[in-house]
Amino acid sequence: RLLEINASHDSGEITTYAADYTFPPTACEPAKRYRARVRMKDNTGRWSLWSTPVEFTAGDLDPGAWSAALVVSEIMYHATGPTAAEQSSAAALTPPQVWEDDDFDWIELRNVSAAAIDLSGFQFTTGFDFIFPAGTTIAPGATVLVVQNTAAFTARHGAGKPVAGEWGDSDKLSNGGEILTMNFGLVQPPVFAFGYDDEADLNWPSEPDGDGASLVRIAPEDTAREPGLGVNWRASQAPGGTPGADDRGSYTAWKTEHGITDDGDSDNDGLTALAEYALGADPARDSSAAQPVGAREPRLVNEVEAEYFTLTFTRPELVEDVATRVEFSTDLLAWPLTGVLADQWKNGDGTRTEVWRTPSPVAPETRIFGRLRFTRP
Repeated sequence: RLLEINASHDSGEITTYAADYTFPPTACEPAKRYRARVRMKDNTGRWSLWSTPVEFTAGDLDPGAWSAALVVSEIMYHATGPTAAEQSSAAALTPPQVWEDDDFDWIELRNVSAAAIDLSGFQFTTGFDFIFPAGTTIAPGATVLVVQNTAAFTARHGAGKPVAGEWGDSDKLSNGGEILTMNFGLVQPPVFAFGYDDEADLNWPSEPDGDGASLVRIAPEDTAREPGLGVNWRASQAPGGTPGADDRGSYTAWKTEHGITDDGDSDNDGLTALAEYALGADPARDSSAAQPVGAREPRLVNEVEAEYFTLTFTRPELVEDVATRVEFSTDLLAWPLTGVLADQWKNGDGTRTEVWRTPSPVAPETRIFGRLRFTRP
């Protein structure tokens, strides 16, 4: 039995008055009963007696509420080794350090929800050990970084990045891939757990494995994309990655680069400017060959093989600022059938091919039409 005089949690002295205090989730277990009390100190340093205890039962929390809001958006798991200038910076520290490639590793988290997230109580438990400091928050659309060595990270990427802390020398991200797990306090199951890899045969890009690029999650806001699949990751276009910033294409910049002033079909090839950008087409040439290709083909869905209608197209991996919608119809009037992403693969040239199918099998004599729409969120 634990005597009440031996607290299981102590807030320590709180110097700024607040009417409320939140019991941290890292210090309580679901369904257990707790008693809390408070005392005050006056301006002469004298403490009051303890208040009457207040009892509460720790409730159950669903980590799924955060699984759709907090994602790993970029990983530097095998950074390049230090330059001569960086090694000089390490030697000038007190005490002096000697940096290796692992010292430049880092992970970026992104809040893809519309509300701020208080990261107090969140912790990485596999890959490396790290508990976010109390009061760490991440605004909607913002990012936060955890690094192995703060001094090394700052020497390479500069100051002012949203670094929450470092996991230190006792842990190292595996250069060959491993499982990353985040928990919320003692709550199970975890907020997320997935593995990254360096196997090109499994559609993982090879450039992040020591060649200078980081591993970037494609469309991190689309949490339906499984993070444990290599096809949903790409190599960063910027050497060294873009910690705390975005690393994806821009439709506005693309239009400026090509001298395009409107969103129409200026080259009369059946594709609007937005469609050509999304499909990686040349806006100055006939790009009709980039149109999606329709087909009837057998597909194994839920262990049952049947014939589906599919649309197949190829797109650049860097284009993430447009949303994709595939629809099917039987009469060209109503489009009630929303496409299902059936397959995708990397082509090794910075593009990926996607195959979308009808949600249900199609009968042999049924007419089916498909269309592809790109919109800017």
